[in-house]
Amino acid sequence: MRLRIGAVALAALALAAACTPPGRPAGRSFVVSGCTFTDLIPQNQTWDCDGQLFEVLFTGLEEQDRRTGKVVNAAAESITSDDQVTWTIKLRDGWTFHNGEPLTAHSFVDTWNATAASPAALKDTLSWIEGYQDLNPGEGKEPTATTMSGLEVLGRLTFQIRPQPGVEIQPGWFIGDAYDPLPRAFFREYEAGDLEAWRRMPIGDGPYQMVRAWKDGEAIELERYPGYRGTPGLADRIEFRISDDGVRDLQRGFVDVLTAIDPARFRVVRKEYGDRLVERPSVQFSSIYFPLHNPRFRSKALRQALSLALDRAAITRSLYNDVATPADALLNPAVLGHRDNTCLYCKLDIGTARQKLAASGWTGKLDLFCADGPFNLQLYEAIAAQWRRNLGIDVVVHQISSGDIQPDESTGPGFAGPWQDSSALDNEPSSWLGWFQTDAFFNWSGFSNPEVDRLLAAGNAAQAPGSYSYFQQAEDIILEDMPIIPLWYPHQYIVHSDRVTNITFIGDYIALERIKVVD
Repeated sequence: MRLRIGAVALAALALAAACTPPGRPAGRSFVVSGCTFTDLIPQNQTWDCDGQLFEVLFTGLEEQDRRTGKVVNAAAESITSDDQVTWTIKLRDGWTFHNGEPLTAHSFVDTWNATAASPAALKDTLSWIEGYQDLNPGEGKEPTATTMSGLEVLGRLTFQIRPQPGVEIQPGWFIGDAYDPLPRAFFREYEAGDLEAWRRMPIGDGPYQMVRAWKDGEAIELERYPGYRGTPGLADRIEFRISDDGVRDLQRGFVDVLTAIDPARFRVVRKEYGDRLVERPSVQFSSIYFPLHNPRFRSKALRQALSLALDRAAITRSLYNDVATPADALLNPAVLGHRDNTCLYCKLDIGTARQKLAASGWTGKLDLFCADGPFNLQLYEAIAAQWRRNLGIDVVVHQISSGDIQPDESTGPGFAGPWQDSSALDNEPSSWLGWFQTDAFFNWSGFSNPEVDRLLAAGNAAQAPGSYSYFQQAEDIILEDMPIIPLWYPHQYIVHSDRVTNITFIGDYIALERIKVVD
């Protein structure tokens, strides 16, 4: 699963300004400093803020064990195959949505078919299922089916999946928001053409449920779902509260869990909170994408020059206060198959950069686009300043809304220059490199290389760790062509009050259901 995280994981500066009210939800509760939610349909998840909410609102077929991190069955009782071609999913009996509706095989099959046939942000996550192209054949083509041939309901709690040839399902395959089930209530609203009620109060099957419909700019309140058949949450209630200054609100006792800190204040927070600042390497990745549809950026010598002219360490040291690591590869160090110093053009080399710039024939102004927020502007002004100083290029930085960085904008002829991209994925190399496939949904740069497509297909068909060599070969080709500039790997961190303990991470999210409230 790929998440478009923009500025939220880096700093709390893009949040909607709001006065944090005093007081807490009743019972054994805690408050999370949240952000402005964008779309409360899991399959439209493009923002890490929404994903953190979905982590407790929904439970899929599989999940990571909160103590060991190993993949275990969740809503699924079993996921089996006799021939590694057809897979049978049997669900646990008695599992229900928050409105009492039973979770059935149709809950998954109908949701996946609807996702594949829609413009949902995560629809291409399902492209491995046989018959996906019949529902989503591509721009300008008409669908030839209404369901995927690779999905078949066998009974109330049992369904089968047939993947595309060469796809081998591994443990953890079904973890991600694209695979979350949706109840009949969603489809009734969807068919009526009005999803406003759902967007205000989504109905999941996870350990926590919405207390009431939320309003823009207000807190989202969750309570433990008493009918949950999995491991119940430890707190009675969780509140996501929008804050204009999370650090101040933590100090004043209005917030218990803060997930976004202005990096300029990070050293102060580390000194003040000590062990209550939990920090670790993350699966986040920041980069600059090039619009390869634009003839001005088709020279790989230009793209290599711009990368070689960046002093990443200086930026991560001065602006991030060392809470990000300069990138030296496409695969984050937390990703299986990572190799150090894979990117030949990710080290500062001004002399070579100037030679390559001259060879590219570049002239004129360069427009650089970044997501809104003061911290992002600082980052990209620092990048622009290095390009001006090291290459003599006239660079103009433009701020746009994070929501504007979408495929219909990024690949259109009106997008005049490279743009910021920040992502958080899992630890599988297939997820990280998959968006460089020619027809991938997130291939926003328009990169296409038949050898990369072949190697990625071979890697997806092979078993780990043997698959890593295919992905690494693909990574080398992509980095030579440089359709994106790897920048840095932001660290993952939270700071919490003394009212809560047992802070753990599940993938790129906090396991909110495992947080204990201190008596």
